[in-house]
This record gives sequence, C-alpha cells and structure tokens, in this order.
Amino acid sequence: MFGKYDIRGKYPSEVNEENFSKAGTAIKKMMKEFKIKDFVVASDYRKSGKSLIDSLCSAPNSIFVGPMPTPCIQYRADFVGIITASHNPPEYNGLKLFLNNGTLPEKYYKKIKNLYQVSKPVKTKKVVLNKKLRKEILENYISDLPNAGNAVFDLGGGAACAVKNLFPKRLFDMPDPTFKKRYPEPKIGTLSVLEKTVKNRIGIAFDGDADRCVVIDKKMIDADVLGGYIVSKNMIDSKNIIMTVDCSSKVFSNLIEQGFNCKYCAVGIKDVEKTMRRFKDSFGFENSGHYYASNRKYVGDGIYFGLLLSNSKPNSILSYQNSLSIERTQLTVKKVNYQTVRDFLEKLGAVEFIELDGVKGITDDWSVLIRNSNTQPLARVSVEAKNKIKLKELEKEIQTALSA
Repeated sequence: MFGKYDIRGKYPSEVNEENFSKAGTAIKKMMKEFKIKDFVVASDYRKSGKSLIDSLCSAPNSIFVGPMPTPCIQYRADFVGIITASHNPPEYNGLKLFLNNGTLPEKYYKKIKNLYQVSKPVKTKKVVLNKKLRKEILENYISDLPNAGNAVFDLGGGAACAVKNLFPKRLFDMPDPTFKKRYPEPKIGTLSVLEKTVKNRIGIAFDGDADRCVVIDKKMIDADVLGGYIVSKNMIDSKNIIMTVDCSSKVFSNLIEQGFNCKYCAVGIKDVEKTMRRFKDSFGFENSGHYYASNRKYVGDGIYFGLLLSNSKPNSILSYQNSLSIERTQLTVKKVNYQTVRDFLEKLGAVEFIELDGVKGITDDWSVLIRNSNTQPLARVSVEAKNKIKLKELEKEIQTALSA
C-alpha cells in the first residue's frame, strides 16, 4: 500500500477502510510528534472515496473540503492530503500527502509508515464537509489562473469537474465515479471523443486528479516536447529549467541553444522538486506530463498549464514538435549492470553520459537511456535518433547486446 511517495493500491484488496483507519491513526501520531495542528483533506470522485474519507479522517484533527483537483488542495500552506489514485484504473484508490508548499518531506512519510505498523483502526465517524474552507480554497486557487483559450477541454469525469466552469468548451464534465465514459489516464487510445471533437482547435485533457495535462494539436504532443514548448514560448518567467533524465536530449539541447539554464534530474516528483529548489526561480517537467513552477508551490498543476496552453494557436505546438525531428522508441530488456551499460554505450559512440538515474549516453545524432525498474526484474530503454534508419539500427544493437 505504501509506495515511494504516496499510498496507492487496488480497492478493497490493498486499500480499504481498515487500512485507511490505521493510516489515519499513524498520521495523528505523526502530527502530534511534529506539532502539526490540522489535516486538511480533499478527494477526487472515485466510488470508493466516500468510505475511505470517513475512515482516514476519524483519528486525526481533520477538515474535509470535498472533491477538487490535487493542485487546488496543495495551495493550502498546512498539512494536506487528497484521496485519489490519480491516473490509475478505476478500481484503485490512494492518498497523496503535502506539507508547506511541496510534497511531504521524507522524514514525515517514513514516520507515518513506521507508525502504521503499530497502529490500530479506530471507530469510524461520519465526516462533515467544511463548506466555508472549501469555498475559500477554490476561490483562492481560481483567482490566480489564466483565462481559457479557444480549446476543447476533456475533464474525463475526474476531479477537474469541481472547477468545470473554467472551461467554456468541455467534455465529460460530470463526475464519473467509475470512469465508465473515459479512462482516468489521458493517452493515445483513451481520448477518441476529444480527437473527434477538436477539429481545428487545441485539445486539452486531464488525468483523474488533474495534476497532469496532455495536449492534442492535430495529434498527441509528446509530454517533454510540451515542456520545451512552454519554455521556448516564454509562458513561464524562468531561465532555470529542470527536466527528468528520461526527457528528450533534443528538447534539452534546443533550450540550451535558446539561452536557458537546463539541468537533468532523476525521475520522480521528489527529485524534480529537490532540484528545482536549488534555484530561486525554476520550471520543471517530467515525461509523464507533470509540469511544475517554483512560483506555483512546486506542484504538478494540470489545470494551470492546461489553461495556459489553451491560448496557443492551432498547429503552433505541433510545429514546434516537428521542428525537433525526434524519432524515438521504448524497449524493455533484462535487468542490467550499469557499468556494463556504460561500456556498451561508449562502444556505440556515446560522448556524454548522464548517470543520475540509470545511464544515458548521448551523441549529436542519438541518445539512449537505460534504467532498471524498481518494481520488476527488467530495464526500460528510451531511444531517440535523428532519423528512423538510425533508430532501427540502435534498436537492433540494444536488443542483440542486452536481451541475451
């Protein structure tokens, strides 16, 4: 149930009322130890959420503010949580935790995990919605958002429905607790209605808790390319750009050429946030579709960046993607030894290496990132090249050398 950054699992086999009651007891003990007064809790609209809310909030001094996008609740400066499984399938649920303008620091999360092991469930109480605080949080968040452009927004029946009036042209704007109408992860194969509706406009789609957004401009735009577009069009006021190592080296070099100070970091929200905090003003993005800004409390905010991007002219984002001429593919191989990988990439001609998270070899013509999975006995390989011929050559070399 406890993952690297949050609580998540299938309901009710992994995540259930008893486990959430124990988690609530552990959170209460942690709050007492670190002298935290209140725990503000929100949720998405998943069917299993209602009973989990009551179970979680029965022990700690909790204030429930109802369903809303993850970035909304993160705009509280307190200790906050949102019951959501984000982009995961409908049968999942979970809990994300944040403290003082960022993700929950590791020492707090570890304390909760340890206390959970010795905690017992408590009697469940019916939690009452705090309408006043809900109104305050939503109004505060909405007041700082860009106006929507002439785009079509796919809310997917998820948490974005709580702020649906922000989006003049919208799809799936009614809460869908079982995601019958659209899968909670916006990706190729789940956005057919949006693809048919956009015509000559930009399409924006959110995941289940709206901390991510994706863009359709004639076709699905790659997430890291979208990050590069935001930067290159000066949509954010920052010269310090942080991107995870699995992002395109073409995007990285393109932004360097434009005069931006770009840095790679390991994959994951904690690593992005940690690296961003080393700079006064920064913008960060992941290949997963999360976009972060230091002036937006270092949180993934699909709503803000979706609205920002909705003001782009049709074909402008696609033109930027085409200008980069990125050919890429994803492979899986058996788990690898990183020194062996570095030696292999050096033989292929790599002249630069990034070893923050796995090994990434880079040349002017191609880049290859190989990372061992934390959950499976395999390694994931991200390959990009200047053309399809070179891409196929690299794919064959990698499979021959690392799949044996």
